[in-house]
Amino acid sequence: MSEYHIDEAQYKRIDAIRTQSADELFALPNVTGLAVDKRMVRGQTTEELALVVFVSKKCDVESERAVPRNIAGIRTDVQVGLLNPPEESDADFEEDRAAIDRRRYDPIKGGCSVGAVWSGTSTSRATAGTLGVVVNDRSNGALVLLSNEHVLRPVFNSDDPVYQPAFGDDTNHQNKIGKQVRALRTRLIDAAIAGIDPSIDRTIRKSEVIGIGKIRGTAGIALGGAVMKRGRSTGLTQGFVIDKNFFCITPLGHRFDGQLLVQEKNHGIFSHPGDSGALLVALPHHPHAVGLHHAGLHKQGGEIQGVASPIAEVTRRMNIKF
Repeated sequence: MSEYHIDEAQYKRIDAIRTQSADELFALPNVTGLAVDKRMVRGQTTEELALVVFVSKKCDVESERAVPRNIAGIRTDVQVGLLNPPEESDADFEEDRAAIDRRRYDPIKGGCSVGAVWSGTSTSRATAGTLGVVVNDRSNGALVLLSNEHVLRPVFNSDDPVYQPAFGDDTNHQNKIGKQVRALRTRLIDAAIAGIDPSIDRTIRKSEVIGIGKIRGTAGIALGGAVMKRGRSTGLTQGFVIDKNFFCITPLGHRFDGQLLVQEKNHGIFSHPGDSGALLVALPHHPHAVGLHHAGLHKQGGEIQGVASPIAEVTRRMNIKF
């Protein structure tokens, strides 16, 4: 896999300006995200770092409501980019692709299909995402399933059952494996854990991910660091962390700050809906968890980058350990 190089001193300078300007920029029409990345000129990537302002669409707006050409001497670069919303059920992903893994696993380990089902008085909803990994709940030592809040908690009800594979992938009620314990979506994380039903007749593998192996713990990640994830919809994909403080807003208005932004190694597709909850793992040796994937940034031209919450914040707020 090729390398991704970046001027870290310039990155830090632009990052500080981004942080100071975020509220004002998100108040402008159609703004969906703020990244520090290489500037695009006529469709070609340059080596110049810029404050990239993603918008849902480019259109004419009043000059006072337009993205400034530069901020505090830093050039901006307006690009089209739209986050697929965590509020959208990953079961709504309809593209028929053979890569989608709908299988029942025994032993159960990270990287497989998982989801919750909520049955109301007049409606029901099933999610389909990815089990990140099995970890320990620090509060009692129990093994728990780690994924996203929007995967394991479709509504605010801890009694909703969790299935492997997700109920939308296989409508067999014998696939129920547990129920949600804790869930949280803030500006920093989209995460949840589910307890495991002790009566299930399947083996549980802690800290293992399909196709990646044993996760040795957690770690930080440098800019340009190589990472991998294993998701329900796109399987194993590799990429580089190109931003460690990505700001974004979903189409339904939830804002995330301080996220990891991952570019697929060939500027292709890092994730699709259904990959939500996948563990982001540093490469190449002694794999360590660095993030929890929860969304894709869809860019003009078909590239889809990954968005992940830093694992340190996930483990702290979820009170879990690897």
